[in-house]
Amino acid sequence: LTLSSWWGLAIVGLGLLRLSGQGLMTHFGLTLIGREFSSNRGRALGLMGLAMPSGEIILPALIAVLLVWLSWQQVWWSLLTIILILWLVVFLVVDWPDAPQTKATRKLLNGHTQSPLRELRFWLLMPMLLVLPMTLTGIFIYQAQLTADLGASSTTYALALMVMGIVRFPVALIGGRWIDDLGISLLARWYLLPYAVALLAAVLIGGNIGVWVLMLGAGLAMSVSSPVGDSLLVKLWGREHLGRVRSLKSSFLVLSTGITPALLGQLLDEGISFQAILLAMLVYLVLACSLALIPIRQAESSSQI
Repeated sequence: LTLSSWWGLAIVGLGLLRLSGQGLMTHFGLTLIGREFSSNRGRALGLMGLAMPSGEIILPALIAVLLVWLSWQQVWWSLLTIILILWLVVFLVVDWPDAPQTKATRKLLNGHTQSPLRELRFWLLMPMLLVLPMTLTGIFIYQAQLTADLGASSTTYALALMVMGIVRFPVALIGGRWIDDLGISLLARWYLLPYAVALLAAVLIGGNIGVWVLMLGAGLAMSVSSPVGDSLLVKLWGREHLGRVRSLKSSFLVLSTGITPALLGQLLDEGISFQAILLAMLVYLVLACSLALIPIRQAESSSQI
């Protein structure tokens, strides 16, 4: 990407960067953590989940400082050098675990079909796991309409968004510990409750306070959403199938977050207020959690670790 003089090659480089960065790197990391940790899986997933928000906080400021002395290409080359050095150290020093299976079996460990897409529990669980990415994508993109309809200022939204990011750090660590101590089934039933209360409060209260409540509730739920989701997948499908199931979940996540902006944009063009949209999000959340109760009960009785 940094050496390309042709736009087509630059697009290929950008695609590879997206695939290898936020795509496969996150997927590999969370899959490895979920597979290799059993007794402290919640804590490990919670800590791993802080990697991307940490980068989002540190890297923009760091790169802004480096751009004072270096060109953007030189900054990227410097980052590449650091990544290669770290990769070589990890590759040579760390004792990498073997794959849990060398040949795919025709049945999952608990007797269900190999493809999660053929299982009802996958479709019952997926709407709940997509609640936060779908709804928050719409809220982030259409924040101008949100603040206007709620009677809040854009400054309040910006401050609330920053606090939401800060809240994720301690709550993610605490939430991971709760998963280990209280069990994934209990936390999966209730982790979206702060967001549900926040959606309702934003509609009823409105104004700057409504935006603050909405962002804080979203931050609390987001902090534990990734550890809860991955821990549920492990309990239901087993560690050796986590990569397959997580990749399917990620595909649906990308698809849903791509549909949401178009859907909300159409609703806003039709004159639907953002208060009504927030209420619709709340209804979807309640229905999704109700459907997910069946696979959550299965996870509670599962022997997978």
